[in-house]
Amino acid sequence: MEPLNSPHDPVCGNVGGGRRRLPEGRQYVTAQYIPKIHGRERRRGVILQHAAKLAFGIVISIALANFALRHYSAHGPMDWGMELSAVGPSVETIEKIKAFSLTSFLKAGKSDQNSGDNAGNKIDVENEIDTGGQKVEEEKKTMEKTKKIAMAASTEMQDAPGVDTPDPVIGKAEEEKSSTLDEHVKEREKKENEDEEKKRREDEEEEKWDEEKKEEEKKEEEDGNDIDGDGDPIQLKPQPKPVEHPNENDEIKRDRMRRQFAEEKARALAWPTPEDLLLTPSIDTESGVVVPFPPSKGVIRKPIVAQPPLHRPRDEVEVEKILVFLSSSDRGQRVRHLWGHGDKMETIEVTLASLASWCERGFDVTLWFLAAWKVSEEDERIKKALQCERIGTSLEVRYWDDYPLNVDGYLSSKHRLALAEAKDDFDFFISIEDDMHLRPVMLDAFLQDSGRLAKAEKPYLNRFFPGFVRIEHDPLADQQWAIWETDAADYEGIFLGGNAGWWGLVGGNRHQGMWMATREQVYHLEERCNSRFFGIREKTADWVEFWSGGLQLWIDCRGIEKVLSISTLVEGSSVWHMTDIKLHDRGKGVTPLEEVVGKLEGQREEGGRRHRYEEKRASLVME
Repeated sequence: MEPLNSPHDPVCGNVGGGRRRLPEGRQYVTAQYIPKIHGRERRRGVILQHAAKLAFGIVISIALANFALRHYSAHGPMDWGMELSAVGPSVETIEKIKAFSLTSFLKAGKSDQNSGDNAGNKIDVENEIDTGGQKVEEEKKTMEKTKKIAMAASTEMQDAPGVDTPDPVIGKAEEEKSSTLDEHVKEREKKENEDEEKKRREDEEEEKWDEEKKEEEKKEEEDGNDIDGDGDPIQLKPQPKPVEHPNENDEIKRDRMRRQFAEEKARALAWPTPEDLLLTPSIDTESGVVVPFPPSKGVIRKPIVAQPPLHRPRDEVEVEKILVFLSSSDRGQRVRHLWGHGDKMETIEVTLASLASWCERGFDVTLWFLAAWKVSEEDERIKKALQCERIGTSLEVRYWDDYPLNVDGYLSSKHRLALAEAKDDFDFFISIEDDMHLRPVMLDAFLQDSGRLAKAEKPYLNRFFPGFVRIEHDPLADQQWAIWETDAADYEGIFLGGNAGWWGLVGGNRHQGMWMATREQVYHLEERCNSRFFGIREKTADWVEFWSGGLQLWIDCRGIEKVLSISTLVEGSSVWHMTDIKLHDRGKGVTPLEEVVGKLEGQREEGGRRHRYEEKRASLVME
């Protein structure tokens, strides 16, 4: 079938066109048809709109005619009309009905049978139907004026010769009718009073909140806790009371955290050690140690036109330029009631130390911030942490920190839009949240694990992807590393054959707070994931764990399973959630990291009995 447009059709930007293709080359169903049908749909909509307005006018006309007949039979003649005004192409119609009653308030006790005798004493009263825009004051003035005229007319009728005295029964009925407007005005006054009272209460609450806000700001200034220096209170909304650690106050915890941060920074800058660099890589085998990956030079990034394999052997992978996306929704206010330390800049600095260490090893590293707070105001502090002696300056860093506070989960997918622009300029990509500990060894462990998976037996190729497991210090278990998102039962040892060896298959909640991939893997995932990887639909991309937490890889990419290297799980696949808030008040129901490692190592030692992949995952069929 021939394409709808020629390769040089201006609709496709003169860059190739073709059926179901946009200028960018992305596949979207009927994307090329939209410009052609837009005009027809617009004209059709205008015609339908006019038809609807005409039908509405006819219905209103019939209703008004019926109303006039009923009014005439009950109260006498009535002059009425309908005004239509059309403004602009959308033909907005405004209906305004005016009723002129000759018998509303001035019958003065006379029945309809006597209305003809007293026609000369009647006064026309215009009573405009309220549409919600009339003011109460105007209604009150109209009511008073009408009553005065009615009373004068009634007096004249009573004093006139030959005029009978009104029947008291009929007069009472007519008086009840004349009180309808008075009741309506009272209802409006009551509603307006209620609205005023509600507004007054809201104003009082707002004033009270402003006073509390000023007190908090004053307290922050006295305590020196206004970290960002913008005068805003740290707690944007009332927070629950913090849960104290057993036998540990906040000051002790802050000291402990600072020591841990300092140790992790020092460890990051020390990786790899000279001894590590002397290790001989046992290519794509389960060696039990992480071998440093050497940086490449002068990498030529060829266009990728077809879906590449998910993994390549380690010696076929080239990595020179690394792009890191770091997402941050706030500076720590959201979790400060649980996290006494309070400043996300300290967790970010730990990750920055790892980036600097990669630069010292020879990698070209770039950092892109995506934040809903002014992280760029800490530019001097950030560049100091990114200082690289090898190049004599700091790493390149860019800021996108103009997102509003209510961006919420949509911030988690913003890095995918940036990835779409940078996918052909870098060799390796990492997305990480602001409180996850990105260690230098994780880059080497990931590339080593990916190379091993490329050596799996044919039925298992392109079915597994190296992941990470989040850990924290358990305050109720002597600060040991523990997992809270999965249990030991969610891990199973599997053997993938060939040189791939044994792995830990992960089930349950596989959220990991980060992801990393080579350029080829990014292109592979773009074609394999149902919701795309970088060609995403931004309006629906608001699930944090799905986009920045890595869940997409395991639940939306047609059969990809999460695995961990058993031999290097602690060293290369565990990632510290540095705020330590998930286990803040827990102790039961969490899984020690040692328990998971022990289970997987035990299954590996038992051999292939009952644990080969085809026995445990027979239901999976290669797609």
